Amino acid sequence: MRTLEQIQEKLAILQSQAEKLIAQKSQIALDSIRALMLEHGLTTEDIEAKAKDKREVAASKRAIVKTASASPTKDLRKGPFPVKYFDPKTGKSWTGRGRAPAWLATTRSKNKFLVDGAATPIETAGSADVATTPESSAKKPSSAAVKNSAVKKAAAKSTLPAKYLDPKTGKTWSGRGPAPAWLANARNKNRFLVEGAEPSNFGVPAKKTLKVAKTAKAPKSSDVTVATKKAAKKTAAAKKDQSTGSQPPKYLDPVTGKTWSGHGPAPAWLAAVEDRSVYLVNQDAA
Repeated sequence: MRTLEQIQEKLAILQSQAEKLIAQKSQIALDSIRALMLEHGLTTEDIEAKAKDKREVAASKRAIVKTASASPTKDLRKGPFPVKYFDPKTGKSWTGRGRAPAWLATTRSKNKFLVDGAATPIETAGSADVATTPESSAKKPSSAAVKNSAVKKAAAKSTLPAKYLDPKTGKTWSGRGPAPAWLANARNKNRFLVEGAEPSNFGVPAKKTLKVAKTAKAPKSSDVTVATKKAAKKTAAAKKDQSTGSQPPKYLDPVTGKTWSGHGPAPAWLAAVEDRSVYLVNQDAA
């Protein structure tokens, strides 16, 4: 078994061999570098100057980053500005700074969302609202302001009263221009008419309508007979519905609040009950 001294002696020999190999590789690298420098006519001063330029560029970049972090700029969009526009339905608000939100940008009249006491806005190309002041009004208006004023006047002229109304969605149409999809796809468009409004022609020219009316032939007697029969059937069906229509409740479920008039098939909550008198509204009716 080897002793500690023998192992240390072996390590010293290996260390000296490793140092010799490292020195040989370093010498080979130095020789190749020197050959390249002689080939391209370079000196150690050229290498030092190039390295110095890189160090200066890196130092300047670090200084710029440090200066920017030391003195941060104030972000106006995040400042504590008062609310200028408010949507009472959703509760959303906007200060009037930066880009307008979607719920305000898509509306024609933005003034109806103005908070009480806020200045009247002037729309600019950047969609920001600027309050009017005596100094700005005394100056000559720019071309953008003149253009926006013309757009506002055109919008004011185009605000026509609603002629058609969808009671489910609340959407309206003034009767001018192409009809919206919810009205164009409806068969009976007159049921959406606002009270007192006259029906529109839906894009059909007046002259063409008059021409069709003039050239229309009188209905045949057979057509009149068929139409009369259909009307009589509708009247009879309506009378039947009225006779079996809204009847006073006779049975009441106190748990769910559901009722039944006693006409027609019994509902499920009452059909499965053996003693129906428990659910009678008027116990005397039993």
